[in-house]
Amino acid sequence: MTAPDGDVSWTAEPVRREPASQQIYDQLRTAILEKRLIPGEHLTEAQLARQFGVSTTPIREALQRLVHAGLADRDTARGVRVHRLTSREIRDYYEMRLALEPFALEQVAPKLTAADIEELSQFVDDAEGAIAARDLRAVLKFGRRYQTKLIAGADNRLLLTWLETLQDRRMLISEMLGEAGYDGRRDWQERRRITAALRARRTEEAARLLATHIKRVMGVVLATLERSHADNQQGGS
Repeated sequence: MTAPDGDVSWTAEPVRREPASQQIYDQLRTAILEKRLIPGEHLTEAQLARQFGVSTTPIREALQRLVHAGLADRDTARGVRVHRLTSREIRDYYEMRLALEPFALEQVAPKLTAADIEELSQFVDDAEGAIAARDLRAVLKFGRRYQTKLIAGADNRLLLTWLETLQDRRMLISEMLGEAGYDGRRDWQERRRITAALRARRTEEAARLLATHIKRVMGVVLATLERSHADNQQGGS
């Protein structure tokens, strides 16, 4: 969405230190993940240079990084636009999680202390409280913390690197679900069962519950995206 004067519809923070391109990238990435820059919105070098008060060189570098990260697309007619998730990408994302996360959990589970498991349980409690308060930002925060705690101890750096690359997709999908009114209550009920299995040292059960959770959420997300596309088509007719 673009403001009437031609500037993009959000407020950039001033760039105060080098490297400028890193700061600009970080701000644009956060704005995209938080949906302050919406899918399909055009990002032009001249507009962004005015917003940030810099030349177009660091803007161009930041936009190239966004494209490389899959958060933006090249548009030959108007430069760069914020990426819009497709059903294929969502399916690929969940299939990657399904392949990697249960394996990571099986590696981590034997190392989890009682204090670690209590922390996971607290994240579940906190998230359910945030759901009751309709605080989507807090729900997403606790989701990231739970996920990080669950897999960070995996003794496989390549595995952790692959999982880290999925985090931006996770945030985009979570934002999309939140906008569609999905509060994640069932997600956290399932995480509570996963945590209980870990507490009981039933690692295989915990991994199986996690795989079932990922498959179910994939179905929810794909159905939500399909409804959103149908609504957009009706609205444009």
